[in-house]
Amino acid sequence: MYSAVANVKVTPAYWEALMKNPDSDRAAAIATAMASVGGKLHFFGFTHGKWDAIVAGEAPSEAAFMSVIASAWMAGMIQDVETIPCIAQETVTEVMSKAGSANYKGPGQ
Repeated sequence: MYSAVANVKVTPAYWEALMKNPDSDRAAAIATAMASVGGKLHFFGFTHGKWDAIVAGEAPSEAAFMSVIASAWMAGMIQDVETIPCIAQETVTEVMSKAGSANYKGPGQ
C-alpha cells in the first residue's frame, strides 16, 4: 500500500466553483475518487500559506494515488502539488538493517 500526503494549490476556478456551491463536500468527493482506485482518504482540509489544502490517504500504488491528483489537475482544479510519500517505521527499520551491509564507496575511496 502506498501512503502519501499531497499539499495542493488550487486554481481560481476551484475557488469560484466553491463560492457558487459552498456546501459542496470536497472531502466526500476526494474520498469517492480515492475509493474508485482502491484507496482510502485519511484527511482532507484547507490550510493557510503557500498551499491551499492537504490530502492524506493511501492507495494500492503510487500510480493509483497520483491518478486521483491527476484527475483533479486535468479538471482544472489544481495548479500546483507537492506529494510527500509516507514511509512506514517498519520500512525504515528494514532499510537501516540492510544499509550496514551495502557496499557503498564514497568519492575517492
